[in-house]
Amino acid sequence: MHVIWGEYHTATVALSILIAVLASYTAINLGSRVTEAKGMARRLWQVGGATALGLGIWSMHFVAMLAFELEVQVTYRLWLVILSVLPAVVASGLALYLVSRPRLQLKELLFGSLLMGAGISAMHYTGMYAMQMQAHMVFDPLLVAASVLVAVGASFAALSIIYRLRVEGNSRSGAWRKLFSALLMGGAISGMHYTGMAAVMFTHSNEQALEVETALDNLLLAYTIGGVTLLLLGVVIVTAVVERRVVSNQNRLDDSERRYKSLFDHNPEAIFTVDVSGAFIEVNPKAEQLLGYSSKQLLQMNVLTFVVPEDVAKIERLYPRVLAREPQQAEISILHKAGHRVEMMVILVPIVTEERVSGVYVIAQDITEKKQAERAISSMAYHDDLTGMPNRRMAFDVLNRAIQEAQDQEYYVAIMLLDLDRFKTYNDSLGHIFGDKMIKALGERLTAAFGGDVVAARLGGDEYTLIFPRLDTINDVETRAQELCSLIEQPLLLLGHEVRLTASVGVALYPCEAQDAVSMLRNADTAMYRAKEHGNSFCLYDPSMDTKAYERMLLETDLRKALERDEFVLWYQPQINLETMRIEGVEALVRWQHPELGLVPPFRFIPLAEETGLIVPLGEWVLRTACQTNKRWQELGLPKLRMGVNLSMRQFRREDLFDTVAGVLAETGLDPADLELEITESMTMDLEQSLQTLEKLKSLGVQIGIDDFGTGYSSLSYLKKFPIDRLKIDRSFVSDIETDENDRSIVTTILLMAHNLRLKVTAEGVETEAQQDFLKAHGCDDAQGYLYSRPVPQDEIQQLFLQTPQS
Repeated sequence: MHVIWGEYHTATVALSILIAVLASYTAINLGSRVTEAKGMARRLWQVGGATALGLGIWSMHFVAMLAFELEVQVTYRLWLVILSVLPAVVASGLALYLVSRPRLQLKELLFGSLLMGAGISAMHYTGMYAMQMQAHMVFDPLLVAASVLVAVGASFAALSIIYRLRVEGNSRSGAWRKLFSALLMGGAISGMHYTGMAAVMFTHSNEQALEVETALDNLLLAYTIGGVTLLLLGVVIVTAVVERRVVSNQNRLDDSERRYKSLFDHNPEAIFTVDVSGAFIEVNPKAEQLLGYSSKQLLQMNVLTFVVPEDVAKIERLYPRVLAREPQQAEISILHKAGHRVEMMVILVPIVTEERVSGVYVIAQDITEKKQAERAISSMAYHDDLTGMPNRRMAFDVLNRAIQEAQDQEYYVAIMLLDLDRFKTYNDSLGHIFGDKMIKALGERLTAAFGGDVVAARLGGDEYTLIFPRLDTINDVETRAQELCSLIEQPLLLLGHEVRLTASVGVALYPCEAQDAVSMLRNADTAMYRAKEHGNSFCLYDPSMDTKAYERMLLETDLRKALERDEFVLWYQPQINLETMRIEGVEALVRWQHPELGLVPPFRFIPLAEETGLIVPLGEWVLRTACQTNKRWQELGLPKLRMGVNLSMRQFRREDLFDTVAGVLAETGLDPADLELEITESMTMDLEQSLQTLEKLKSLGVQIGIDDFGTGYSSLSYLKKFPIDRLKIDRSFVSDIETDENDRSIVTTILLMAHNLRLKVTAEGVETEAQQDFLKAHGCDDAQGYLYSRPVPQDEIQQLFLQTPQS
């Protein structure tokens, strides 16, 4: 047996190894590419990749075989050569399938390695049997087995490496790892081939030489196959890399699109795009909700369809700026499909494509509730809570605006400040609920009566102001002021009570003595207090009033200190029993001994004390001092007499009145029967509350009298309910009793009614003998007036008491 020895062509061997490495690198790239692909693209990559990879592995083996040069001529059977490709392609397809699975278990890896190794081995030995030559091939079984094991091992290594690199994904070291892995895999695959080649021995054969026409040339075929294969694998690799980048970019684009779509669809704000004409292009669900239409309906509409008419001009002004690439922001209102108005804050952003504005991106926020809240806050800031009328702040704004508009004009701006004369009486006697209703009713009347450009406002409490922005003459001013007074005097029917009000109105004018709102209001306030002094009238401001206003302010300041400085004194006016002509009682009357002004009469400081609340401590001082004086007189041996003390409205409404009276009686030791508490009719309008208060006071044993009876416009029903001991006829009925038949009838009626109710009667303001005789003839019990004595200090009343017969 003559053995034929062969040798390898070095360049061709290098080419085969290069093909093996490149095929391995291709397999590594295809492993991740097949995994990333979806659907039909995945199947195409599997088939195309398996074909390219199989051809690459086959080419490596075939080129390596062609690199082996024998002493005899070698050609190949074409059909077997082609057939040998099939196992390589199948093995490659199996490899790509396995490495593209989400998870590759060990048993699957081993099984796949066996199949892939068998396929590669089949490809190798099929290719060897395609050889045509004058020689026989003798195989070494051990080396054949070794070559198969190398094929299986190489397959195991290849599958493991490709799977691991695919799972770990891209990293900074990924390219180098792929290259190193490709070298390792290429070496293993090449090793299988050269192990298989070592397993065969060639011996001479006596067969006739092959005809050249039916054979293939070896070296040319090797380089041709190698070149084509390298080109094919290169194309596959480049295609995979490029396609991966394309897919990666597409994925990023898709992800960006999804993010945009998510942001667009799930945005809490309404978002829509419109073209340059304002037609809707795209809307999100929030925009559908905001506008009330479906997206299908909106895409057939124009954005201007929804804008309220008064805001269309605003949009038409802003839109060209947006088209000029200037983003804009504005507050507009639109009409919802349901018909209600929606207020929005819109941001308009130009959409620029290919260097031109193709549309507008609109972000709309529903600010309806926010604007409503702002208006509510503004309303609270500029309107009175109780009446809803403009308040002091708005009145100032309106007045300032009217003054600005009236500059250099020949007309007046007038402000009329009014204060209700008897509001405190109603409020304290009938309660705050009644008082609030009165304030609201009067506010409604003022607002309704003075329409047009006249503004009626409530400044607080029972103070209102009316602003007349244009009055041509002083006569017009006085006419309007008189109309205001007459309007207020019209009766109000509230909760079953007919209320008759009067007001003091102060009027100030621009441009007379004031140039701004603050000065005008101050002047009107000064004029209002002057009107209050005259009662139920209006008064135009005059600069001379400032002096009196200043004096009033000083008086109020001194009044607050007077109690601490012990400047108050009590004077007393006797009450004479008309039957016995003895002094049966006195009325305590407070006087203010001012250190500079001397004796200040009550009409100057009592209203101030009422307004400031000082009437409460002052009233308690009067009560205590009067009781102490009466008790001291008794200790001096004078006969017991009735001490009359007036209660103010504020005192009568206080919850601690009972405790105060009881405490004073206990402190002074005065017999309660010697104290008569005097109230007015107006203080008893709240019948239920007044009854409770009077019954508690009566339980102490004191006497209770109604002062100024007949002037309170109240119901006489209280006379039979209240625990009253005495009525005091007002001096207005007594003064003309000699000449006025009506006054005589009224007095006679009061006396008859009181006696039938078993009440005592005291007549006030008795100044003549004739008045005394009339009262005595009609059964009046007591009289009080200048006929007997003016109010006098304590020492004088004591002397008067001693001079008057008491028995």
